[in-house]
Amino acid sequence: MSPEPAATEALLDGGALAVPLALRIPPPPMTREPGLFLVAQANPIEMGVVSQRPVFPPAEPDWAGLGRDTAYLLGYQALGFLVLYVSPEAISNWSSEDKKHYDFSKWSRNVSHPTMDEDKWWINYVLHPYWGSAYYLDARGRGFSRWGAFCFSVTASNLYEFGTEAFAEKPSIQDIFVTPIAGSLLGMVFEGTWRELVLKGESRNWGDSVLLYLIDPLGQLNHAVDRGFGFESPRTAVDFRPVIRPVPGHGTYAGIQMNLRW
Repeated sequence: MSPEPAATEALLDGGALAVPLALRIPPPPMTREPGLFLVAQANPIEMGVVSQRPVFPPAEPDWAGLGRDTAYLLGYQALGFLVLYVSPEAISNWSSEDKKHYDFSKWSRNVSHPTMDEDKWWINYVLHPYWGSAYYLDARGRGFSRWGAFCFSVTASNLYEFGTEAFAEKPSIQDIFVTPIAGSLLGMVFEGTWRELVLKGESRNWGDSVLLYLIDPLGQLNHAVDRGFGFESPRTAVDFRPVIRPVPGHGTYAGIQMNLRW
């Protein structure tokens, strides 16, 4: 340890001479120690100015995204079918006879003879339009026009009527028309509020998030599944890079750094 003059000028204060000094302590020698160090580090924040609000829905149709949504939907419908299967007849309106002998011959007979169903009014005219709206908004969120979203609502509705459900009962004539038509109209009513909630992004509060899931349950669920599989930003990625870095209390380490992002 050695004193080092920090200034060439002496200070005279009340007859006393004061010379400021700075002490410099040389750092201890760096050592290299073998071992494994786990270092957690947040991604750097990119600073910038946002000039305008993001465009939503996307300007171009996301066909790949809508294809995944359709695959997810088939899985949800199969799960829904199982739930209805174990539900009492008062809820599913499927008798014990309806649940017998599930095979493709029964499915073929059912899809060939659509009929007017006898479901409760709130099932046909509340729940079905609600899900038709969910199909519509999911396609709008993938960048499709209103006509394109309507066509997806028709497709998604018929996938259930003539697909999974037809193993138990004949397709419902009311549902074939009410679900996509009334559902798309309801989706247009919800669209303004839905768009504002999506654009809020991370600034959404708890109530906003609940409302968004109520308005757009299918789209929000599909995006959550997409993030889980790494299809949406931030994408799942792994990269390796050589690194030499000091570790407090352990000298330095040299090795390979692995970064995992999801």
